[in-house]
Amino acid sequence: MKKKVKILIVCILMIIFLPYLNVELLTFRYGKDFELKEYNMVTGISYCKVMKYRKNYAEVLYVCKGEATILVKYERDNSGEWVDNYWECIWSASGSADEFIWPYYR
Repeated sequence: MKKKVKILIVCILMIIFLPYLNVELLTFRYGKDFELKEYNMVTGISYCKVMKYRKNYAEVLYVCKGEATILVKYERDNSGEWVDNYWECIWSASGSADEFIWPYYR
């Protein structure tokens, strides 16, 4: 019985923390490609997290502590450079955006 409980606890912890581990690994590996000081109308970006990364597609979450959290979707152009093709304000201190994204960063 104790073994089953331990296995269940480990499985639950893996379900909770595996997405965070994946994002941290992607950010460690590819984060330098997407570091920005500002994006469009948003300045003072505190940090970024690479949420998804494929050869020609990436989703990056930019966090401006206390101001906003923005999800930017990038695609590679013909020259191999990353070009943003979509952005969405996930969270805003002014209350104009309050969506949920997993793993949760704010």
